[in-house]
Amino acid sequence: MDLLDSYLLGFRQARPVTLEDGSEKDMLEVVESLSEEAIESVAVYYAAQPWRPHEQAFDAEQARRGARIHARKCAKCHLKEGSVAEADHALLSGQWRDYLAAEFRDFDSGARRMADKMKEKYETLSAADKAALLELYVSAGRY
Repeated sequence: MDLLDSYLLGFRQARPVTLEDGSEKDMLEVVESLSEEAIESVAVYYAAQPWRPHEQAFDAEQARRGARIHARKCAKCHLKEGSVAEADHALLSGQWRDYLAAEFRDFDSGARRMADKMKEKYETLSAADKAALLELYVSAGRY
């Protein structure tokens, strides 16, 4: 399953964004307006683009703590501190802070589903653990 399909299947919440004209749109609306061929073309195009982590401030001490948590709880699936997109695993390293924080909130509330094996580990994380993981991912390995 690719990212665009995850909106159609309800695995990923489509958050509204305000466009320059003041109207709102979300990714589900966009994906629903595309043909299967167009979805495939978009997926192929973006998959070919090089990943560039977002430069942003982070707490290095918390990022180091997050690295230790990641190694114990997340590294089996999210390789190299979340910097490798493999199979259905998302790139975590270098994502925008607000995006990652919103995804964590959606996991916490149940608005975004996760695989059973991830859920088992995720539910053992404290709020402080999640904050440290957030700093790790935001750091893009620069801690």
